Amino acid sequence: MKKKLVTYLLLALFPLTLCACDDDDDDDEITTSTGATATAPSGGATREDGAYHGRGNGNRPLWYFSKKMASYPSTIYLTVPGCGYDHVSVTHNGKRYEVGGILFKQSDVSGRGMALHVAASCGSRSAYIEY
Repeated sequence: MKKKLVTYLLLALFPLTLCACDDDDDDDEITTSTGATATAPSGGATREDGAYHGRGNGNRPLWYFSKKMASYPSTIYLTVPGCGYDHVSVTHNGKRYEVGGILFKQSDVSGRGMALHVAASCGSRSAYIEY
């Protein structure tokens, strides 16, 4: 009788071990007025996807991020897939950062946040920062 009870109990609990049991599928995503998306990835860092805005300033790809540059921590990490920028540490002064083909600056357009340009040779349409 004990073996049957244990077997039934295990069979009843087994399906619970198969699911992640997380009903929140949006991963704490926030879409901003610039179209950028901020999420909190595992590990506690915040990841924000830039809103691609075409090419400009010498045919360089351009992205906008949701906040003013001064509102971000002084060190952020940049990733632009396929372009050689993989978790690049960027330490900025809140106004401008330009090194090695990377240009972060506060947008001159009212209502837009931080702007990012990278080298013209980059063909990616996606970029994100983590902080």
